[in-house]
Amino acid sequence: MKALSVSWRVLAVALILLSIPLALGTVYTGHCELQSIEDKALTYIENVLPIDFAHYNVTFASYELPGSPNATYRTDAVTFMLNSSESMLVVNCQFIEEVQYTCDMRVQQGSPIYSRDCSDLVGLAKNIFEKHETQTGVDSSEILRTLDLVSSAEGSETVTLGNVTLTVSQGIIPTGLKSVDGSLHVDPSSTHNVTSFRWSWSVDGEERVMVLLDFENGNLHSIRDDRILYAIENREEKTVQVKPEFASSLVAIVAVVLTLAFALCVGIVFYYKRRGSSREASANQVKSN
Repeated sequence: MKALSVSWRVLAVALILLSIPLALGTVYTGHCELQSIEDKALTYIENVLPIDFAHYNVTFASYELPGSPNATYRTDAVTFMLNSSESMLVVNCQFIEEVQYTCDMRVQQGSPIYSRDCSDLVGLAKNIFEKHETQTGVDSSEILRTLDLVSSAEGSETVTLGNVTLTVSQGIIPTGLKSVDGSLHVDPSSTHNVTSFRWSWSVDGEERVMVLLDFENGNLHSIRDDRILYAIENREEKTVQVKPEFASSLVAIVAVVLTLAFALCVGIVFYYKRRGSSREASANQVKSN
Protein backbone atom coordinates (compact mmCIF):
# COMPACT_ATOMS: atom_id res chain seq x y z
CA MET A 1 0.00 0.00 0.00
CA LYS A 2 2.89 2.30 0.88
CA ALA A 3 4.61 1.52 -2.44
CA LEU A 4 1.36 2.30 -4.29
CA SER A 5 1.12 5.67 -2.50
CA VAL A 6 4.71 6.51 -3.45
CA SER A 7 3.97 5.54 -7.07
CA TRP A 8 1.05 7.96 -7.21
CA ARG A 9 3.26 10.72 -5.77
CA VAL A 10 5.92 10.08 -8.42
CA LEU A 11 3.25 10.08 -11.14
CA ALA A 12 1.80 13.38 -9.88
CA VAL A 13 5.23 15.01 -9.82
CA ALA A 14 5.92 13.72 -13.33
CA LEU A 15 2.65 15.16 -14.64
CA ILE A 16 3.38 18.53 -13.06
CA LEU A 17 6.88 18.63 -14.53
CA LEU A 18 5.62 17.62 -17.96
CA SER A 19 2.94 20.31 -17.84
CA ILE A 20 5.56 23.04 -17.35
CA PRO A 21 7.04 22.76 -20.88
CA LEU A 22 3.50 22.79 -22.31
CA ALA A 23 2.68 25.94 -20.38
CA LEU A 24 5.92 27.56 -21.45
CA GLY A 25 5.21 26.55 -25.01
CA THR A 26 1.83 28.25 -24.80
CA VAL A 27 3.44 31.44 -23.50
CA TYR A 28 6.09 31.26 -26.20
CA THR A 29 3.51 30.81 -28.95
CA GLY A 30 1.47 33.74 -27.72
CA HIS A 31 4.56 35.92 -27.38
CA CYS A 32 5.88 35.32 -30.87
CA GLU A 33 2.51 35.51 -32.63
CA LEU A 34 3.03 37.81 -35.61
CA GLN A 35 0.63 40.47 -36.82
CA SER A 36 -0.91 39.98 -40.24
CA ILE A 37 -0.15 42.63 -42.84
CA GLU A 38 -3.79 43.72 -42.59
CA ASP A 39 -3.37 44.40 -38.87
CA LYS A 40 -0.05 46.17 -39.44
CA ALA A 41 -1.51 48.39 -42.15
CA LEU A 42 -4.60 49.23 -40.10
CA THR A 43 -2.45 50.11 -37.08
CA TYR A 44 -0.33 52.35 -39.32
CA ILE A 45 -3.15 54.31 -40.91
CA GLU A 46 -4.99 54.73 -37.61
CA ASN A 47 -1.88 56.08 -35.87
CA VAL A 48 -0.22 58.04 -38.69
CA LEU A 49 -2.92 59.48 -40.94
CA PRO A 50 -4.66 62.63 -39.61
CA ILE A 51 -8.09 61.09 -40.21
CA ASP A 52 -10.88 60.99 -37.63
CA PHE A 53 -11.63 57.27 -37.84
CA ALA A 54 -14.59 57.58 -35.46
CA HIS A 55 -16.61 58.82 -38.46
CA TYR A 56 -15.65 56.00 -40.83
CA ASN A 57 -16.55 52.39 -41.46
CA VAL A 58 -13.42 50.54 -42.57
CA THR A 59 -13.31 47.50 -44.86
CA PHE A 60 -10.21 46.05 -46.50
CA ALA A 61 -8.82 43.57 -48.97
CA SER A 62 -5.25 42.29 -49.36
CA TYR A 63 -3.45 40.78 -52.33
CA GLU A 64 0.02 39.90 -53.56
CA LEU A 65 1.54 42.16 -56.18
CA PRO A 66 3.33 40.65 -59.19
CA GLY A 67 7.10 40.75 -58.71
CA SER A 68 9.88 41.27 -61.22
CA PRO A 69 11.37 38.10 -62.77
CA ASN A 70 14.53 38.28 -60.64
CA ALA A 71 12.89 39.44 -57.42
CA THR A 72 13.92 37.50 -54.31
CA TYR A 73 11.32 39.17 -52.11
CA ARG A 74 7.53 39.27 -51.90
CA THR A 75 5.45 42.43 -52.29
CA ASP A 76 1.93 42.68 -50.87
CA ALA A 77 -0.71 45.38 -50.77
CA VAL A 78 -3.64 46.13 -48.48
CA THR A 79 -6.44 48.43 -49.64
CA PHE A 80 -8.89 50.03 -47.21
CA MET A 81 -12.24 51.59 -48.02
CA LEU A 82 -13.22 54.32 -45.56
CA ASN A 83 -16.89 55.26 -45.80
CA SER A 84 -18.82 57.96 -43.96
CA SER A 85 -21.87 60.10 -44.67
CA GLU A 86 -19.53 62.96 -45.66
CA SER A 87 -16.87 61.24 -47.75
CA MET A 88 -15.37 58.07 -49.18
CA LEU A 89 -11.62 57.45 -49.07
CA VAL A 90 -9.40 54.70 -50.47
CA VAL A 91 -6.14 53.99 -48.63
CA ASN A 92 -3.53 51.62 -50.04
CA CYS A 93 -0.46 50.31 -48.17
CA GLN A 94 2.33 48.32 -49.79
CA PHE A 95 4.65 45.85 -48.08
CA ILE A 96 7.92 44.23 -49.02
CA GLU A 97 8.87 41.15 -47.01
CA GLU A 98 5.89 42.06 -44.75
CA VAL A 99 7.41 45.47 -43.97
CA GLN A 100 5.34 48.51 -44.97
CA TYR A 101 7.00 51.25 -47.01
CA THR A 102 4.12 53.16 -48.70
CA CYS A 103 0.73 54.59 -47.82
CA ASP A 104 -1.43 56.31 -50.44
CA MET A 105 -4.81 57.97 -49.93
CA ARG A 106 -7.36 58.88 -52.62
CA VAL A 107 -10.45 61.02 -52.03
CA GLN A 108 -13.21 59.37 -54.03
CA GLN A 109 -16.10 61.46 -52.76
CA GLY A 110 -16.63 64.47 -50.51
CA SER A 111 -13.97 65.86 -48.18
CA PRO A 112 -11.97 63.90 -45.58
CA ILE A 113 -12.86 64.31 -41.92
CA TYR A 114 -9.61 65.15 -40.17
CA SER A 115 -8.65 64.74 -36.54
CA ARG A 116 -6.54 67.92 -36.59
CA ASP A 117 -6.07 71.18 -38.48
CA CYS A 118 -4.41 70.40 -41.82
CA SER A 119 -4.05 73.93 -43.20
CA ASP A 120 -0.35 74.11 -42.21
CA LEU A 121 1.25 71.46 -44.42
CA VAL A 122 4.71 71.86 -42.89
CA GLY A 123 3.33 71.29 -39.39
CA LEU A 124 1.24 68.39 -40.70
CA ALA A 125 4.34 66.85 -42.33
CA LYS A 126 6.18 67.02 -38.99
CA ASN A 127 3.29 65.34 -37.21
CA ILE A 128 3.09 62.58 -39.84
CA PHE A 129 6.80 61.75 -39.71
CA GLU A 130 6.91 61.75 -35.92
CA LYS A 131 4.21 59.08 -36.00
CA HIS A 132 5.77 57.35 -39.00
CA GLU A 133 8.98 56.93 -37.01
CA THR A 134 7.05 55.44 -34.08
CA GLN A 135 5.24 52.94 -36.30
CA THR A 136 8.13 51.86 -38.55
CA GLY A 137 11.11 52.29 -36.23
CA VAL A 138 12.96 54.17 -39.00
CA ASP A 139 14.79 57.25 -37.71
CA SER A 140 13.12 60.45 -38.97
CA SER A 141 15.21 62.95 -37.01
CA GLU A 142 16.94 64.25 -40.15
CA ILE A 143 13.59 64.70 -41.87
CA LEU A 144 12.20 66.65 -38.92
CA ARG A 145 15.27 68.89 -38.71
CA THR A 146 15.01 69.85 -42.40
CA LEU A 147 11.32 70.66 -41.93
CA ASP A 148 12.33 73.08 -39.17
CA LEU A 149 14.18 75.06 -41.86
CA VAL A 150 11.04 75.47 -43.99
CA SER A 151 8.66 78.22 -42.97
CA SER A 152 5.85 77.52 -45.44
CA ALA A 153 4.82 75.05 -48.14
CA GLU A 154 3.25 77.74 -50.31
CA GLY A 155 6.35 78.26 -52.43
CA SER A 156 9.16 76.21 -53.90
CA GLU A 157 12.19 75.83 -51.66
CA THR A 158 15.27 73.64 -51.26
CA VAL A 159 17.16 73.22 -48.00
CA THR A 160 20.19 71.08 -47.22
CA LEU A 161 21.27 69.85 -43.83
CA GLY A 162 24.35 67.64 -43.77
CA ASN A 163 23.79 64.75 -46.17
CA VAL A 164 20.04 65.39 -46.56
CA THR A 165 18.34 67.69 -49.05
CA LEU A 166 14.65 68.61 -48.81
CA THR A 167 12.90 70.00 -51.86
CA VAL A 168 9.45 71.55 -51.46
CA SER A 169 7.62 72.17 -54.72
CA GLN A 170 4.18 72.93 -56.05
CA GLY A 171 2.63 72.02 -59.35
CA ILE A 172 -0.57 71.59 -61.28
CA ILE A 173 -1.42 68.18 -62.72
CA PRO A 174 -4.15 67.82 -65.34
CA THR A 175 -6.51 65.00 -64.44
CA GLY A 176 -9.13 65.09 -67.15
CA LEU A 177 -9.31 63.71 -70.68
CA LYS A 178 -11.21 64.93 -73.72
CA SER A 179 -11.81 63.53 -77.16
CA VAL A 180 -10.43 65.50 -80.09
CA ASP A 181 -11.03 64.14 -83.60
CA GLY A 182 -11.65 60.67 -82.19
CA SER A 183 -8.53 60.52 -80.00
CA LEU A 184 -8.07 61.21 -76.31
CA HIS A 185 -6.13 64.25 -75.12
CA VAL A 186 -5.38 65.76 -71.72
CA ASP A 187 -8.02 68.26 -70.64
CA PRO A 188 -6.19 71.16 -68.94
CA SER A 189 -9.45 72.50 -67.51
CA SER A 190 -9.48 69.68 -64.90
CA THR A 191 -6.45 69.86 -62.63
CA HIS A 192 -5.14 69.02 -59.16
CA ASN A 193 -2.83 71.25 -57.14
CA VAL A 194 0.04 69.16 -55.79
CA THR A 195 2.46 70.08 -53.00
CA SER A 196 5.44 67.72 -52.68
CA PHE A 197 8.10 67.21 -50.03
CA ARG A 198 11.04 65.19 -51.34
CA TRP A 199 14.05 64.13 -49.27
CA SER A 200 17.18 62.91 -51.02
CA TRP A 201 20.35 61.29 -49.67
CA SER A 202 23.67 60.68 -51.34
CA VAL A 203 23.67 56.96 -52.22
CA ASP A 204 26.63 55.39 -54.00
CA GLY A 205 27.88 58.82 -55.04
CA GLU A 206 24.60 60.13 -56.46
CA GLU A 207 21.56 61.92 -55.06
CA ARG A 208 18.61 59.61 -54.62
CA VAL A 209 15.10 60.58 -53.50
CA MET A 210 14.41 58.25 -50.60
CA VAL A 211 11.38 59.76 -48.87
CA LEU A 212 8.33 61.36 -50.45
CA LEU A 213 5.29 63.08 -48.98
CA ASP A 214 2.76 64.86 -51.14
CA PHE A 215 -0.66 66.46 -50.95
CA GLU A 216 -3.36 66.93 -53.59
CA ASN A 217 -5.63 69.96 -53.19
CA GLY A 218 -4.54 70.19 -49.56
CA ASN A 219 -5.38 66.54 -48.79
CA LEU A 220 -2.80 63.91 -47.91
CA HIS A 221 -2.02 61.89 -51.01
CA SER A 222 1.08 59.74 -50.54
CA ILE A 223 3.78 58.69 -48.05
CA ARG A 224 6.67 56.65 -49.39
CA ASP A 225 9.84 55.65 -47.53
CA ASP A 226 12.32 54.03 -49.91
CA ARG A 227 14.89 53.73 -47.12
CA ILE A 228 12.94 50.63 -46.04
CA LEU A 229 12.75 49.33 -49.61
CA TYR A 230 16.43 50.02 -50.27
CA ALA A 231 17.57 48.21 -47.12
CA ILE A 232 15.58 45.07 -47.95
CA GLU A 233 16.49 45.02 -51.65
CA ASN A 234 20.19 45.21 -50.86
CA ARG A 235 20.04 42.90 -47.85
CA GLU A 236 22.22 45.36 -45.94
CA GLU A 237 19.99 45.40 -42.88
CA LYS A 238 16.72 44.06 -41.59
CA THR A 239 14.01 46.50 -40.65
CA VAL A 240 12.24 43.88 -38.54
CA GLN A 241 14.47 41.79 -36.28
CA VAL A 242 13.97 39.42 -33.39
CA LYS A 243 14.60 41.49 -30.29
CA PRO A 244 17.69 40.42 -28.28
CA GLU A 245 15.68 40.11 -25.08
CA PHE A 246 13.20 37.85 -26.84
CA ALA A 247 16.02 35.62 -28.13
CA SER A 248 17.50 35.48 -24.61
CA SER A 249 14.14 34.51 -23.12
CA LEU A 250 13.78 31.76 -25.71
CA VAL A 251 17.18 30.33 -24.75
CA ALA A 252 16.19 30.52 -21.09
CA ILE A 253 12.93 28.66 -21.76
CA VAL A 254 14.74 25.88 -23.63
CA ALA A 255 17.30 25.59 -20.83
CA VAL A 256 14.57 25.30 -18.18
CA VAL A 257 12.69 22.67 -20.18
CA LEU A 258 15.83 20.56 -20.73
CA THR A 259 16.82 20.85 -17.06
CA LEU A 260 13.38 19.77 -15.85
CA ALA A 261 13.26 16.90 -18.32
CA PHE A 262 16.70 15.70 -17.18
CA ALA A 263 15.69 15.96 -13.51
CA LEU A 264 12.50 14.02 -14.19
CA CYS A 265 14.36 11.22 -15.94
CA VAL A 266 16.97 10.95 -13.18
CA GLY A 267 14.25 10.95 -10.51
CA ILE A 268 12.32 8.15 -12.20
CA VAL A 269 15.48 6.05 -12.67
CA PHE A 270 16.48 6.43 -9.02
CA TYR A 271 12.95 5.68 -7.87
CA TYR A 272 12.69 2.43 -9.77
CA LYS A 273 16.21 1.39 -8.77
CA ARG A 274 15.33 2.04 -5.13
CA ARG A 275 12.02 0.22 -5.52
CA GLY A 276 13.79 -2.74 -7.10
CA SER A 277 16.35 -2.84 -4.29
CA SER A 278 13.59 -2.72 -1.66
CA ARG A 279 11.73 -5.61 -3.30
CA GLU A 280 14.92 -7.64 -3.53
CA ALA A 281 15.69 -6.99 0.15
CA SER A 282 12.14 -7.97 1.15
CA ALA A 283 12.37 -11.17 -0.87
CA ASN A 284 15.70 -12.10 0.73
CA GLN A 285 14.26 -11.44 4.17
CA VAL A 286 11.28 -13.72 3.47
CA LYS A 287 13.59 -16.47 2.27
CA SER A 288 15.80 -16.20 5.39
CA ASN A 289 12.74 -16.49 7.60
